[in-house]
Amino acid sequence: MKELVVLAHPTDGLARKISESYISSAKKFGKEIEFIDLYRKEPPERFLSFVNRDEAHFDPEIISVQSMISGASRITFIFPVWWYDAPAIMKNFFDRYFTKDFAFDWSSQIPKGLLKGKSVRFIMTAGAPAFIYQLGLIPVKKMWKAKTDLCGMKSEFHIFGSLNDATDKDRAAIVEKAGLIAEN
Repeated sequence: MKELVVLAHPTDGLARKISESYISSAKKFGKEIEFIDLYRKEPPERFLSFVNRDEAHFDPEIISVQSMISGASRITFIFPVWWYDAPAIMKNFFDRYFTKDFAFDWSSQIPKGLLKGKSVRFIMTAGAPAFIYQLGLIPVKKMWKAKTDLCGMKSEFHIFGSLNDATDKDRAAIVEKAGLIAEN
């Protein structure tokens, strides 16, 4: 199984440790991993900026990342929840690469997902308790599910909450759990 892991966090904190544990465990189980660190990638992640949407089809960077998406059975997004959503750089990643005619078609009145058969895994960290996100009181899960549904992908969510009060031991347990998630 080939998997694309996308990390959106600017520091060496918990989200990065989660990604490292996840990738290490996935490789132990024979998964082929491609990794994109949005804050450290070269060239740096550019924000969506084209006048004509059709120009995206000729951008070598967009073509390269879309090829990684196409080749993956699963895409795993790892990010902290900031202001009730993913960091802007993660939202930009989705805007830039999950484009019309690549990820979905809306030529008729009913949208059609073009990435059927792929699964998407979200691993999120948050200061608020996880149950708030699970119940939909903060709609980050609902918004990302709608995006992946539009593209025809099946999504699953893992939200690690209450991190404002987490001890080093709590954080270490979360990193370990991320490795276990990668086994499936």
